[in-house]
Amino acid sequence: MNEAINIIRDEHRSLGSVLKALLTQVTSARSGEAEPDWPLYDAMLGYLEAFPEVMHHPKEDRFLFARLRERHPQSEEVIQSLEREHVEGTAGLRALRTLLTSAKTGNDITTFATALERYANFQWRHMQTEEQVVLPLALDHFTPDDWAYVNAAFQANRQPRW
Repeated sequence: MNEAINIIRDEHRSLGSVLKALLTQVTSARSGEAEPDWPLYDAMLGYLEAFPEVMHHPKEDRFLFARLRERHPQSEEVIQSLEREHVEGTAGLRALRTLLTSAKTGNDITTFATALERYANFQWRHMQTEEQVVLPLALDHFTPDDWAYVNAAFQANRQPRW
């Protein structure tokens, strides 16, 4: 299997796991089963701001999507859509940060929880498109040199392991 594809899928799993855990925690607090854990929510949202937004999405745009554009111009529409979603995701995270701050000061978690659910569903659809549409197109159209280029970029800038 291609190294870049393994890294992308691994990073998607990490992003999905953080989203799922954050949703579980917030849902529990929203229902009254648990007290809100504001420092935990801050940390999890911080991960979403730090890793996917700063490292993962830029390398998809710069290396994977750019190379696919060159090799398969018919992919332009899906690539443009995914690039727009990267921008929308950044805006969504800023809104989540604002709503979290508001929830902490007013102790009302409902609006934050609703926005988080929308954001998580948006991200899961986005990752599904990348994995089910873009990666198969790359497999069909990239040359070995393309893969060497993309693999090197993803290996040089991968999610840290703890």
